[in-house]
Amino acid sequence: MSRILAIDYGRKRTGIAVTDPMQLIANGLTTVPTHTLIDFLTNYLKNETVERVVIGLPKQMDNTPSESMKYITPFINRYKKLFPTIPIEFVDERFTSVLAQRAIRDAGLKKKDRQNKALVDEVSATIYTYGQPVLREVAQDITPDYPNLKELIQNMYETMDNADGIGLAAPQIGLPIRLVVIDLTPLGEDFPELADFRKVFINPYIEEVDGDDVTMGEGCLSLPGINEDVTRPDIVYVRYMDENFVEHKEKVEGFLARVMQHEFDHLDGMMFIDHINPLRKQMIKSKLNKMLKGQARTHYKVKPAGK
Repeated sequence: MSRILAIDYGRKRTGIAVTDPMQLIANGLTTVPTHTLIDFLTNYLKNETVERVVIGLPKQMDNTPSESMKYITPFINRYKKLFPTIPIEFVDERFTSVLAQRAIRDAGLKKKDRQNKALVDEVSATIYTYGQPVLREVAQDITPDYPNLKELIQNMYETMDNADGIGLAAPQIGLPIRLVVIDLTPLGEDFPELADFRKVFINPYIEEVDGDDVTMGEGCLSLPGINEDVTRPDIVYVRYMDENFVEHKEKVEGFLARVMQHEFDHLDGMMFIDHINPLRKQMIKSKLNKMLKGQARTHYKVKPAGK
C-alpha cells in the first residue's frame, strides 16, 4: 500500500500530514508557506509513493462551502495539471485539521512561528467589524515608550495571519493608534517583487498621491464578505517610522501603493466602502445591516457593533 497525504489548506500557511504506508497511523509532517506548497509537493512526491491526496473542504455551519473555497479551487486545478496520476479529493475539513495540529505540536515551534489556527486563536486579537466606533476615529501617533509595542506588533501579525489577511491596522483590533502591518508574501506569484514584503509601519502618512487612477477589487477583514471595485492613484509618497522608530520617506507604486492607501485609510477613520459610488453602496446595504447585527460569517474572531 501507499501513503495518503492530507492537506489543511490556508491562504498563507498550509498544514501537511501523512499516513504510514499501511494507512493505519497518521502523523503530522510539516507546515509550509502556502505559496511554496506546490514546490514542496513536487519534491515530496518524487521521493515517496503516495496513493492519493486529501484536502479539507471548508464549510459554513449550514454545510455550504465557505469563502475559503475561492482560494482552494485554483490550487486544486494546478495540482491536477501537475500531478495527474495522483488523485486529490475533498474530505471533511475536521480530518485534515486534526492532522495539521499534530504537525504543529510535533514540530515544537515557538509562538512567533505557530501556524495552527487553534493555537494562534489563543494569542491573536479580535477583529472589529463595520459599525464599531473605533473604525471611524482618527488614530493618534505613538512614541517609542508605547506599552508593550513589540508584543503588540507581533500580536497584529498573528491576528492578520490567522484571518488570512494581507494587512491590518490597529483600529481594526480596537486601538486608535497609527500602527499598520502588511504582509504580501502570499501574493508572491502574482507580484514577484513583493514576495518577501512583510513590514510594520508606525505613524504612517500619505503626503502626496500621483500617477494614474486604477480600479481594482478590494475586501477588508472588518467588512467580511464584501468585495467592491475601488479606484485609487497608483503612486503615493509616504512617510512612516519602522519598528526602531527610524523615519522613512518613500515613493511607492503599483499594488503596494493600493494596499498602503487601504490600510492607512483605517488610521483616518475611513474604510474602502467610502470610496465606492452611492449606487453600489446602496446595493450592499443589506450586507452592512447584517454585519451591524453580528450576522457576518468569518473563520476568525470578530467583534461586531454593539458587542
